[in-house]
Amino acid sequence: MRRHAILALLSFGVAVGGGPSLAAPPGRVRTAKAAIQLIYNAQNAAMAARNIKGVMWHRAPAYSVTLPGGQVSTRAQVQKHFEGGMKSVKSPHSVTTIAAFILHGNTATVVMDQRFTATMLPGHGPSGKVAIHNRNRDTWAHTRNGWMLEHSTMLKQDITLNGKPMRFSAPPPGSTSGPHAAAPAGSARQRPRRSRTHEPR
Repeated sequence: MRRHAILALLSFGVAVGGGPSLAAPPGRVRTAKAAIQLIYNAQNAAMAARNIKGVMWHRAPAYSVTLPGGQVSTRAQVQKHFEGGMKSVKSPHSVTTIAAFILHGNTATVVMDQRFTATMLPGHGPSGKVAIHNRNRDTWAHTRNGWMLEHSTMLKQDITLNGKPMRFSAPPPGSTSGPHAAAPAGSARQRPRRSRTHEPR
């Protein structure tokens, strides 16, 4: 369902990634990691407040996201899906933790785990509580405006509705999860699923 695809994108909006870096002094790595974690926290708070501008603020103009199936979504597509997804849910909540962090010069590669929950509103498909767990690999660049997110790659995604596993018969937008184009209406259905996993390169 288009709505489920939008949800995948919604949750994606707030995610990336702790380990040591061989390319930078420990102190600089700690500072960069802390700064990026603060951005994730701010994005989560913006999502809860339905502040789309806040969710998108640290995404670079050329930001894009790649889904496990290889689909790529642009910044504009991601924002459009966030805006649509917010109309489908209430009480959105997300938490992002950094699982791996590598700093090289002014570029940081982060692997993050993000857990997103929300309640589906009536009239937008099956109602109930949706829970999404994403693992993403993000590329950040330090610019004159601070750290900016340049690209996200979804490595793994698990989705449940009212505690039951779900999967998309078509990839989540852009998957929106960046999202890409949303899956066509009726293209997603509830059924047992196996996690989609792509190992970081």
